[in-house]
Amino acid sequence: GVADDGRPYFALELVEGETITRFADERRLDLRARIRLVVEAGRAVAAAHSRLIVHRDLKPSNILVGSDGRVRLLDFGIAKLLDAGGEEASSTRTTVLPLTPAYAAPEQIRGEPVTTATDVYALGVVLFELLTGRRPYPRQATTAEALAVELQHDVVLRGLDPAHRTDWLAALGDPRQQRDLGGEGDAGHAAV
Repeated sequence: GVADDGRPYFALELVEGETITRFADERRLDLRARIRLVVEAGRAVAAAHSRLIVHRDLKPSNILVGSDGRVRLLDFGIAKLLDAGGEEASSTRTTVLPLTPAYAAPEQIRGEPVTTATDVYALGVVLFELLTGRRPYPRQATTAEALAVELQHDVVLRGLDPAHRTDWLAALGDPRQQRDLGGEGDAGHAAV
């Protein structure tokens, strides 16, 4: 809206909730329930994309699950508006990269234009973390240059290291699901 003095404002819902990862872990959600949460988050991301908005900072702390069990997407502070062709609406570039390194898509790290695929990539990292208890890349760098170097050497961590296995995985009961997520066999290196 617009205030009486002409200043624009946003009124947002106050969300009482937990990050998607904490919500899933504290409730020891099974595989299907965790995937359902990500699907619901994906629907929220798709709604933003249908309005030509790329979030650019999807991570567990920006995906909350309310006390009602509904997923809510938060913090569009660095969101980017796309033009009708799916490209960034502005060609302005800065040397400061607005991103969270652990969840950032390669094009963000390289300072290239973002698209809706940027958010899909980050959502995939969140899914990987929900299913395995860790992120797919052990990124450590904090500068744009160092992140770009790390990106050249990224190797996806596959499956679930037994040291990081969560209780919900052991409780799945279905040996096929355990095997699919690296819960048994091949020393935790099954593909996710």
